[in-house]
Amino acid sequence: MKKSNIKLFSLLFAAFAMTATMVSCGSDDTKPNPETNTGGTNSFNGSAVISHSTVKAWGSVKFTYQPEPMYDANENLVFTSRSIVVNGNEVFVDSLHFTSPIWGEGKFDLTTNSGKMAVPRRDPQSLEITDDPIIYEATISGSRQDKVFTIQIPELMGGTTIITNIGFSASPALVIPNSYAVNSYVDNTSNYFAAKSYPSAGETMIIALNPTSNFKTVNIQFTSLSTPSWGTFIFENVTVSQKATQYIIEGEGKTNIVNHNTGNAKDYVANISATIKNGVITGEISIPSVMGGITIHLNPEDFDTVVNSGK
Repeated sequence: MKKSNIKLFSLLFAAFAMTATMVSCGSDDTKPNPETNTGGTNSFNGSAVISHSTVKAWGSVKFTYQPEPMYDANENLVFTSRSIVVNGNEVFVDSLHFTSPIWGEGKFDLTTNSGKMAVPRRDPQSLEITDDPIIYEATISGSRQDKVFTIQIPELMGGTTIITNIGFSASPALVIPNSYAVNSYVDNTSNYFAAKSYPSAGETMIIALNPTSNFKTVNIQFTSLSTPSWGTFIFENVTVSQKATQYIIEGEGKTNIVNHNTGNAKDYVANISATIKNGVITGEISIPSVMGGITIHLNPEDFDTVVNSGK
């Protein structure tokens, strides 16, 4: 991910955010039914039969001024269907409760295709919710049969579109994009320096979905903070697979290393092989053609021991 895209992502979150507080669209029992042009509590002469079902979903969000979409892999849809009797006629009223850990939640009347979304504010640095949500009017289109719903929020960020796909069959590449903390040390095949040298704490690896891969691969950026630095690594179109509760990433990229004697920079081929589990990335990055072969170990189990040993 380019630094400009990372900054944009932070700015977007700073300008808007979601809430865990459900916002009601109002009581459906007191609204006229468009199918019968009648309704309201006083029109009921029978009891309502209520059923509901829950499905998993994943989706993307687009802003009017920003063509590159942002993604969410853990959306949830709860459908409620009510069979009510209005003036002696049975009428079906359907509603949808939409929740997303990123974009928030709302409730929609599927007979009028209208509803509200709750958009709370977040701290621009920590992204933690800091205040009560802002409530936005929204509309919805789509169907369970087509397995896609589109939510339009005209007043959010100049116009926001949430496209939600029913069924949690999305690629694991949608799940892992995040910013990961990394501690590392380095080994050298040719023994130019001792094993487990240059321990470096507080590094960051940024994983972003590759928008051109049909949700199948990711792009990775990692900058070495050791002295000397092993450069800034860029891995594009990296494959992601899942095994039980861990995600496996493997790919080839490059790093740009500055020669500390000449000051000249040069690109070198680099490879990454790592796993992600419980929000922690472990594995290694290799640079085969530098000093006979360098391996950067990501979050090794003995990192603290190495640091305390003074290596």
